[in-house]
Amino acid sequence: MTSLGERIKKLREAKGWSRTVLAIEDRVSHHTIARVERGTHRPQIDHIAQIAQALGVTAAELTSDKPMLLCPRE
Repeated sequence: MTSLGERIKKLREAKGWSRTVLAIEDRVSHHTIARVERGTHRPQIDHIAQIAQALGVTAAELTSDKPMLLCPRE
């Protein structure tokens, strides 16, 4: 099973984005994105929805145990 942070990192990298770019899209610091990706911070559901939207997926897709496509929707 892939962790939430690993899924975020894979989608972010698939878009060719740095943590800083995702942080700007999501309106948080790049440090917060780094902590989520490392698994040291678990965001609240509304923040998960914001991250998912920035990455072009749904919150359900981002948090699902099912394999996901690495080509996020535009």
